[in-house]
Amino acid sequence: MDRKSLEDNFFFEQFYWWFLGRRRILRNLIRKFFKGTRQSIALDVGCGTGIILNDLQEYAIPVGIDPSKIALDFTKRRGHKNLFCGDVCRLPLKSETFDLIIIMGVLYHKGVESDEAAIRELYRVLKKGGVVIIDEAAYNYLQSKHNLAVGGIRRYTRSQLVNKCKKCNLEILKSSYWNVLMLPLYYLIVKLENHPFTKKKYSKLIKLPNFINNILKTYLYAEAFLLKYVNFPIGPSIVVVAKKK
Repeated sequence: MDRKSLEDNFFFEQFYWWFLGRRRILRNLIRKFFKGTRQSIALDVGCGTGIILNDLQEYAIPVGIDPSKIALDFTKRRGHKNLFCGDVCRLPLKSETFDLIIIMGVLYHKGVESDEAAIRELYRVLKKGGVVIIDEAAYNYLQSKHNLAVGGIRRYTRSQLVNKCKKCNLEILKSSYWNVLMLPLYYLIVKLENHPFTKKKYSKLIKLPNFINNILKTYLYAEAFLLKYVNFPIGPSIVVVAKKK
């Protein structure tokens, strides 16, 4: 991401419904599937501005890695120090180091040469019995100008992402789409963006009226609760929880 996109994320991550909902989903899944202690070590791959590291420190010692030194500067502003600059396909980290790995919105990015190579690296640095949580964008037909503006070139179906994990010897514990009710709206937005008079790339993060933001946040919080018990068959995002056997 460029500095402007990182600045937008640093600002919006603290209150915007989608970021808050995704973090609630993550925390619920960690509580359900991760059996570590405060002495466990958790890695956020592609930590960006560091907001997920804030959540991880409740469960383990948080470590962040990102290929962007600018992103790591934002992370330091949140008070985090256990940081590395590096490529997910060639992690500068020792094998079997981490009890928990989080990777959210990274595999889809043009900076990742090979998503399967990246998953193999996750497997390498994960301890035996460790858990990895992968969150990614779903469905190629939902590719939007926002995705392109922040470097997105891939989107997945659930079976594609699950099969890539299995190919790298990860055991699947859970896989589900999420943000189900927003799927028709996202599809409509992409169709409108493809109008011949609207070809410019842009980031579509805009501040919503508080009452709308709160309604959408409440919706995603409810979905996060349900995700502890069910898997959704459709949605514009996918989450996969896997374990190193």
